[in-house]
Amino acid sequence: MYFVDNNYSAIRDFTAGSSDGEMLSLADRDFAADAGTFEIVGNDLVVHHNLSSFPVLGSMTFTCTMEDDSTLILEPQYDKMVLPGLDIKPSEDGQMGYGDMAVKYVFKRMD
Repeated sequence: MYFVDNNYSAIRDFTAGSSDGEMLSLADRDFAADAGTFEIVGNDLVVHHNLSSFPVLGSMTFTCTMEDDSTLILEPQYDKMVLPGLDIKPSEDGQMGYGDMAVKYVFKRMD
C-alpha cells in the first residue's frame, strides 16, 4: 500500500505460499489491486475504493497503531467493510468467515 496526500493505492498478492520455497511466475500468482482516497477517523484508517479489481467498490476500515516512530500497523475491521450490493455481515459470534485471510499489515516508513 502506498499513501500520498489523501490518496492510496494497493496491490495484494493472495498467492498461497509454496512448501518448497520456489517462487511462482507472475502469470501463476493471484493479485488484487485497488486505489482511491483515505481518511483518518480517530485511530481508524478508512480507505474508499475508487478503482478496484474487486467486483464492487466500497470502503474498508483498519485499526491503526504505531509500533515505533517508523512502523505503522493496520488491522482490518471486516465488520465495518462496506460493499454496496453485497450483503456481507458478521455471524452472531462476530466472525466474518475469512479464517486465515485476516491479516495484520506492518508498514515501514520509506521517506
